[in-house]
Amino acid sequence: MAYQERWDGIALPPAPAYEGGPRVLDADMPECSAGEGWRFPAGGCRVSMAHGFMIGPGGEFGIDADRWTPLHASTEGWVEALALADHAGYWARTITKIKGGAVEELDLDGFEPVPEVQGLADT
Repeated sequence: MAYQERWDGIALPPAPAYEGGPRVLDADMPECSAGEGWRFPAGGCRVSMAHGFMIGPGGEFGIDADRWTPLHASTEGWVEALALADHAGYWARTITKIKGGAVEELDLDGFEPVPEVQGLADT
């Protein structure tokens, strides 16, 4: 109920990953996973996919597919990460995507994590 009161019906910008993430936040029926506790869907996905976005037993926002993977410590963290990505995408002159070994080679000295994002798997 607390999730619904705070987040129900909030439309989100597309996420840069995860096929855009949920379009609108909206809880659904809780589901129980053996040994991992209860989770409930965070909202309908933008596209058909093999995983869903869920809220974990401790309020974590994450993906449930073959296994539960919390991405952020809270829904607030997910929303903050989307807001930052959307803002950066709007103002950036260029965006370069890298993957694989190039990610490990990034020099992030002088950068600090944004604590509001509450990143777990995603920072």
